[in-house]
Amino acid sequence: MPITGPNRDDKDKANYSEFIYCEGFAFKLNQVESFYHEPTDERDGVTIVNLRSFKQEIADPKRKLFDFLMKRFHPITPDEAR
Repeated sequence: MPITGPNRDDKDKANYSEFIYCEGFAFKLNQVESFYHEPTDERDGVTIVNLRSFKQEIADPKRKLFDFLMKRFHPITPDEAR
């Protein structure tokens, strides 16, 4: 399973306080340190988000949160294919 980390640009280092709400989970993008998606069976899946102070597992069967984070951070190429 690929584990990705944000590949932030210089413009992303600015402090901002906008919260993102996705799949019932509210967080600040500048607090995200890493994230990955873990399929649990054919119908379900969880996205695990490591924030600066804690780790959160979010039910994400359609990979909406994971795909949003992938697009937002332009992550480093994962070591494994989906």
